[in-house]
Amino acid sequence: CVKALAALELDVAGFDVRVSDKGKFFIVEVNSAPSFGAETAKRYAAIMPRIVQHIHDTRGMEVY
Repeated sequence: CVKALAALELDVAGFDVRVSDKGKFFIVEVNSAPSFGAETAKRYAAIMPRIVQHIHDTRGMEVY
């Protein structure tokens, strides 16, 4: 997923992944604006400031 995120030039995305019984995985879908439930929303809200700060620090981009 990290490689796919970079290849798509996205900062944040949601991935739907299928894993076989043998451990082989397939990315089924990538969403730049995924929908999610209440618990996932809490986790996104908690981590998003760190992601934005990282983008600012590594790319020198303005954070709004």
